[in-house]
Amino acid sequence: MKNLGRGLASATLKFCVLFIAIFVALGVTLGKPDLLKKTLKDSGIYANFTDSIIEEAQKNTQEKGQAAAQEDIPIGDAAVQQAIKKSITPEFAQSTAEQIVDGTYTWLDGRADKPTFHIDLAPVKQNLANNVGDAALQRLQGLPVCTTAQLRQVDPNNIDPFNLPCRPPGIDPQAEKQKLVGEALNSDDFLKDSTVSADNLKQEGETTSPFEKLSIIPKAFQFSRIAPWVLGVLGLLAGAGVVFWDRDRRHGLKVLARTFLIVSILLLISALITKFIIGRTSADSLGTTAATQTSTLYIIRTLANTFNNVLFVFATVYGVLGVGGLAALHFTKPARAAEPEGPVPHKPKDPTERPALDIKDAPDKK
Repeated sequence: MKNLGRGLASATLKFCVLFIAIFVALGVTLGKPDLLKKTLKDSGIYANFTDSIIEEAQKNTQEKGQAAAQEDIPIGDAAVQQAIKKSITPEFAQSTAEQIVDGTYTWLDGRADKPTFHIDLAPVKQNLANNVGDAALQRLQGLPVCTTAQLRQVDPNNIDPFNLPCRPPGIDPQAEKQKLVGEALNSDDFLKDSTVSADNLKQEGETTSPFEKLSIIPKAFQFSRIAPWVLGVLGLLAGAGVVFWDRDRRHGLKVLARTFLIVSILLLISALITKFIIGRTSADSLGTTAATQTSTLYIIRTLANTFNNVLFVFATVYGVLGVGGLAALHFTKPARAAEPEGPVPHKPKDPTERPALDIKDAPDKK
């Protein structure tokens, strides 16, 4: 039983020492929203957010086909893209993202049953429609009047202000603007929902939000915050078991030192491997839009480096404890056995032993 207890204590100690470092690294990296929000801001993703939306909308238009694309807003037109950038600013993208992050952490902390963000997109969509209409009106007013030959090539039932080579006589630019504004408001290419909250983040055909299916995540997140303390107490008990259940205290201390050294090496190897993989990851392999690939790679590398730096700190501390403990045990000698108390018993004289010659009794050579 003693040997079994010593083996279990040793395995428990290694587990606790290793996962204390991992949980602390997770807490420093993702335990609070501040680092994530700062990383998002420093990555420049907000400046490229609108370009990403335009790129995704163009992709959706291509998937619809040529016939369906003609009924939508011409995303590829430079004036339309400028109107989109004017409506969806980097400041709006940042405030929206930070509101989502804060609302999600409210859910992770257990202060709400679901994320508490609520973003009103109606004003943004209205500004987008107005800006697109203004761009169309400006283009129509700048076009020359169509000639008779040009009129034969214009479809009066399908007037596209952004593709007309000339302005047909009798066309009302203001009416065309209002028509385009209505199409933009009813378009599904941009901001399909007027509000974004945890309630409407559902897949098509599903009645429950993804947060209801992932209810275990807040529990795991909250446990990760107290895990280092729980593992710390458990590790102290396991370390005491290793020392007191070993064949002698000195050997138990040596096992403790070796445990710290082994875990230090494991953490160091893991951090170096992760750093190597992240360093070799290219932006093209992330699967995001081209406009946000560089920013996404920056976010991943920043968070991974923060996590690895904490592991490096623990690896250094554990390494010092391991090497220092082994060195102290090597250069210190174990305590000698205590000498028996009382008079030393008389040893009987061996009759075959020759008496020692006293120098005084030695005969004079002279």
